[in-house]
Amino acid sequence: VARQGVVCAVLDDEDVTWVNLYSADGKNLASIRTSMGNSGYPLAVSISPSGELVCVSYLREDAGAVKTSIAFYNFGSVGKNKVDNYASGYDYKDEVIPTVHFLNDQTAFAVSTDRILYYNGDEIPKPGTQNFFSGDQIEAVYHDDAHVGILFTNGTKEGLYRLEVYGTAGNLLFRKFLQKKYDHVLFGPTRTVLYDSDEWLILGRGGEVKYQGSFSAHVKTVVPTSIRSRFLLVMADHVETVELR
Repeated sequence: VARQGVVCAVLDDEDVTWVNLYSADGKNLASIRTSMGNSGYPLAVSISPSGELVCVSYLREDAGAVKTSIAFYNFGSVGKNKVDNYASGYDYKDEVIPTVHFLNDQTAFAVSTDRILYYNGDEIPKPGTQNFFSGDQIEAVYHDDAHVGILFTNGTKEGLYRLEVYGTAGNLLFRKFLQKKYDHVLFGPTRTVLYDSDEWLILGRGGEVKYQGSFSAHVKTVVPTSIRSRFLLVMADHVETVELR
């Protein structure tokens, strides 16, 4: 769902898969016809906040090997002059790319089995920065509109997990080794909050530990407030306000 209400739905129809766009009032804006023999199967879809760009990750077989294609469709004024609104596309042999997402109208990222890729451009996106991983297994991908966090299985004396956080330009902001996997990650300009139902960990701008502690009861959601040291903890039957000193 785009910020202004455009909805994208992937629909299976036997040998054909449709990627459809709908307006906020339910009008069908566009339909992209895909198939395994042509474009491949759509693994992931993302819409830009403006609703004009759509990114699709297609998985297909190519001469006995796996190939993923990243395709960008433009449904704005530029896309009207393109066949099927196809703006740009890039192929990656022997890679699976199950995650694509727009950070803003000019920047999208994709995560494959061995790297994170950035694409830049609000009309015809082109490849930007890419960072290769060391081959460790990816456990989870987190993001907001300014950060991408990737959690790896680490399995060394430094920690069981490794969190790497990247900025919108593809730059590595920090790397942090962890002893456990947290269910949720909240990013901010000066802090990163990791939490599950039992405990939380607050990291500073460079990944340094600012606070670590346990909750008095099982927490469903942690909500930051406009005051940096104040949080709302949502439990099953009540809400608590916590002030960190």
